[in-house]
Amino acid sequence: MSKMRAIGIKDSGTLASALILSDTIDKPAPGRGEVLVKVRCFGVTRTDLTQRSRAHRAGSIPGVEFSGTVEGLPQGSGVDGRHGFQPGDEVFGLAPCGGAYAEYVAVPTRLLARKPPSLSWEDAAGVPEAWMATAQALFETGGFERGVSVLWHAGASPAVAAAGIQMSAVGGASPVYATAGSAEEVGTCRVLGAREAWDERDNWVEELKEATAGKGVDIIVDFTGQEHFQKNLNSVAVGGRLVLAGMLSGGEVEGELDLGQLVQKRVRVEGSGMPPLPLGNLDTMEALEMLWNVVLREALPRLTDGSFRVPVERVFDWREVGEAHNLMETGSIKGKIVCQITMDET
Repeated sequence: MSKMRAIGIKDSGTLASALILSDTIDKPAPGRGEVLVKVRCFGVTRTDLTQRSRAHRAGSIPGVEFSGTVEGLPQGSGVDGRHGFQPGDEVFGLAPCGGAYAEYVAVPTRLLARKPPSLSWEDAAGVPEAWMATAQALFETGGFERGVSVLWHAGASPAVAAAGIQMSAVGGASPVYATAGSAEEVGTCRVLGAREAWDERDNWVEELKEATAGKGVDIIVDFTGQEHFQKNLNSVAVGGRLVLAGMLSGGEVEGELDLGQLVQKRVRVEGSGMPPLPLGNLDTMEALEMLWNVVLREALPRLTDGSFRVPVERVFDWREVGEAHNLMETGSIKGKIVCQITMDET
């Protein structure tokens, strides 16, 4: 079997140093409904950190989002029958079972799209998981529709919130608000489409109350969990929705919690999350495909014409993937982290 270079997880994998580059990994073969992609770039996500830290079997390959070129089809196929992919097509997409930290990855065509020429390899690799998580939180869980107001807590998950602010604004939110972790990030939120944005360390609850004339917002999307929960109850409108999309500040609410507001305001609190990646099987493929189609419908045309931005903060050589993981774990990133696969210079 042909070999390839790939980044595997050594032993327990609790530290970034457990990520090792090997040139003895078997090159995958695409199965039914898949194509083989030669990877150009891959995104670094919190999913990858989880895969590494949960001590997956030694040698397993992380990575769920990528951009690259179609290299091959299942044996005996000339053209992918359902989507028409052919060798040489420039693509980007989601690898639901992992494996994108490699020169080649076999992926299902229903989670793949052609890369527009106007979208760089780096930006394309930063789209799939973040924008699918946005689609899940905003549309599937939040029930977003034109005319409702939305608050994004951007400081906790900047890549997803950046996508969400843009999709909300273009989708007709009335209006979009955001919190962020610094004055610089507050400015970025406004550039992306938020009418008002506030430093999350300040009294944003009062600022929001004033901005909405005391009404509050219809949908709040929160990735922090513990830190903002009571503040969110204070800020959501009557009949509004609180979408919990993460627990980065903790999963247990401390101190007194005014549950009366849930009843009086008729607030709907609902968790939002993509099917856990990497998948051990493809039982939830339909749910992923639905989210991917939302991204292709709501975001891809605007990513193509440049009206939507992918906030890539830093691009690493893939041999520096450990450093990329360390940066992700600091929690101080303001955008996507992407790695480029470089030629073997040995």
